Amino acid sequence: MPYSTQHSYIDQSDLVDVLELYFLNSLDDVEEYLPNLYKHPRNLNPSNSLFGQVTTEEMDYCFSFLTEIDKKIMKYIILRDEESLVDITDHYIYQVLPNQNSKQFDGLHNWIWKVYFEAKDSISYTLLKLL
Repeated sequence: MPYSTQHSYIDQSDLVDVLELYFLNSLDDVEEYLPNLYKHPRNLNPSNSLFGQVTTEEMDYCFSFLTEIDKKIMKYIILRDEESLVDITDHYIYQVLPNQNSKQFDGLHNWIWKVYFEAKDSISYTLLKLL
């Protein structure tokens, strides 16, 4: 019998939806779903593979592996939180620029997206281990 490996992944668009609810502090809210209480949690939002499987506590755990600036970048990208952008820009100017090779990132915008994708990958990996 051939050796087989089961592969799993976290759907990135589903993760972004969950992250948006997390940043809005409404990931665990169930009021709008109470009429469907008899349904399995993942059937409450069948288009999202993570819905009903991830709690705020689990997301807090995933975020515990990230730096504060990673969290701010995630929040900025997902919610367009301008307050976070101020902190991100300060961090980039005073922490990243002095310590980088001039060709390493090619600007603030590229650095933000690089950190965002790395942080999202970290969260995906941690969530996959939890689920």
